[in-house]
Amino acid sequence: MPSKASITNVLSGKCPAIDTTRTRPGTNTTSTYWPDIDIWERWDEFNAQNLHTIYQPVMDTKWVADTADRPDPSSWDTRVFDEDSLEHYLSKFLLPPVNAALGYVRRILGMDEDDDLNIGCGGRCYYGGVDTTRLFKPDWSLCSDLQSGDWGLGL
Repeated sequence: MPSKASITNVLSGKCPAIDTTRTRPGTNTTSTYWPDIDIWERWDEFNAQNLHTIYQPVMDTKWVADTADRPDPSSWDTRVFDEDSLEHYLSKFLLPPVNAALGYVRRILGMDEDDDLNIGCGGRCYYGGVDTTRLFKPDWSLCSDLQSGDWGLGL
């Protein structure tokens, strides 16, 4: 039987190493259609120490996380060539335990299980109604059935 560990311990466990030797040099993906963000405000209070202080009672809760169902990545899974291959890696190996922890936390806090949250790849939602060009596809999505619509589940 799996042993109990805190949510913090489970989520801060060692991640499989990735191989980025095949990525091409360059800048992040941009588009002329994206808004130009020229304002940046520093928020020093948003840091790991403060977040842990606020959420410590929840994060220190003991949890039996079933990690046996998580496969070990193959050498191909760990090879990052571009954004899509990184998305594949994160979606397959890192996001499942995060989503399981979100579900567990919602249960221990007595939140309505119908209000489920799920972090995933950006392909599950996009901005702007039915946009066949997918110009505004986000990198990542935070989805909830509470925010579903005709065009996706993204928040």
